[in-house]
Amino acid sequence: MKGFLTILCTLLCSACFAQLQRASIGIGTNGIGVSSELQIQKQFSFGSAVNYLLIKGTAVNTILDNSVKTDYKTSSLQLEGFVKWYPQSNQSKSSTANQNRFYAKAGLAVRLNPSYSANSTFMDKTMIGSFELNKDQVGYVNINIRTKRIQPMLAAGYSIFDKKKFFINTEAGVYFHGSPNVIMEATGTLHLNTVNQQAIQDKIYKYKYFPVLRIETGIKF
Repeated sequence: MKGFLTILCTLLCSACFAQLQRASIGIGTNGIGVSSELQIQKQFSFGSAVNYLLIKGTAVNTILDNSVKTDYKTSSLQLEGFVKWYPQSNQSKSSTANQNRFYAKAGLAVRLNPSYSANSTFMDKTMIGSFELNKDQVGYVNINIRTKRIQPMLAAGYSIFDKKKFFINTEAGVYFHGSPNVIMEATGTLHLNTVNQQAIQDKIYKYKYFPVLRIETGIKF
């Protein structure tokens, strides 16, 4: 872990202070981020990226005539080192229309706080006969889903706009984040919901990949 972070920090520093080939800003399913890329050969380059992902919101469902509010959130910072291969890169000095348009990308990312959380409770007052339960008596259900911190990545990309100084890339790929682990906590009248933890774990255990769709734009140096 420390060795990987050292390599990644070295890549980030090199990208910041060396003569850059490409620098870009992008947005996608892995959040908003910036990246830099240094060409080391005609067909190969290496680079680094920092992405920040924030997804949060509220959903309301009706269960047995009761309104249930769920607040969900995921927030994490991701550090990534990668290598790109441009198979169509022309070995001669002449250029072609599709030169450096297609590329394959492989890398390794460290995702800080790799978790997805949700908190559910009844929205309206809860009655048992003529007795009204307060919020503590009703309780809540917390679900926290965690994945691996270190996540290998594979992707393919294409430059939809590629000029002398500016470019726009699109990418599609996956992060391997391992089998998710479910942690569930429930209180009050909702405490019996904890029996569902294993059922949720069994359903999402096979979802070991996080899909990546991304578009970025940048400049060449």
